[in-house]
Amino acid sequence: MGYVLGFIRLLFFGVLLAIFMLRLAVVSLFLGYSETRALHHRRQFIRTMMPILGIRLEVTGALPDDPGTALYVSNHRSYLDPIVVMHEILAYPVAKAEVSSWPLIAQGVKMTGIIFVQRDEQGSRVAARKAIDQSFRAHKSIFICPEGTTHSYRKTIEFRRAAFYIAAEQQIPVYPVAVEYANRAAAFIDRDQFLPHFLKLFGRWRIPIFVEFGPVMRDTDGGRLLNATQQWIDEACIRLQTAHQLDWLRENPTT
Repeated sequence: MGYVLGFIRLLFFGVLLAIFMLRLAVVSLFLGYSETRALHHRRQFIRTMMPILGIRLEVTGALPDDPGTALYVSNHRSYLDPIVVMHEILAYPVAKAEVSSWPLIAQGVKMTGIIFVQRDEQGSRVAARKAIDQSFRAHKSIFICPEGTTHSYRKTIEFRRAAFYIAAEQQIPVYPVAVEYANRAAAFIDRDQFLPHFLKLFGRWRIPIFVEFGPVMRDTDGGRLLNATQQWIDEACIRLQTAHQLDWLRENPTT
């Protein structure tokens, strides 16, 4: 039954995504393309789709009503992380280049704004840093998972630094976010493949996800800004793991 439910939800996901993409395309054709409209359009799709997929969010903390241009930062366990966070925010996600090959999903995120990064190519990382810098200067918010890869450790692993130094230089506020999943099935780690993982995960009736939004962080020093953000996320992850008795995670390796 699990895979049948997962397949049905995959069909619903594809159909609804196509409808939202068509609607955005038609509106843009008559009214002209608007980045703000596209971001709101994406958030509406996410909020419509999550209950259909069985996702149940439990959110603690809150963002200000009008945070302005900001950098949103979360830990990284799954391809669901940006979806969960963008349920609440309007921002351009930075994603690995592999996402650009995912059918329909790639077209949807391209229409509504995304920055792709090729993890193993220095040139792409330089381009991503430039895109983040230009986005901030154009008053666009960014969402990143600075670990760069998913994992099952209790605390975060090393953060990539560039976005924090850009934020510090331009005095962009940073909002940390912690995301945890009730069980291992939601994590996209090791050798998981997207389609089998999707069908297995969404073959479950409910997928509980726990999110905590942190306080705004500002600093003119990029290193201090990174350290403060990572420390808050680590502490929030432990709080969520303890509160919800999440026992599938591993201790970070000692160095």
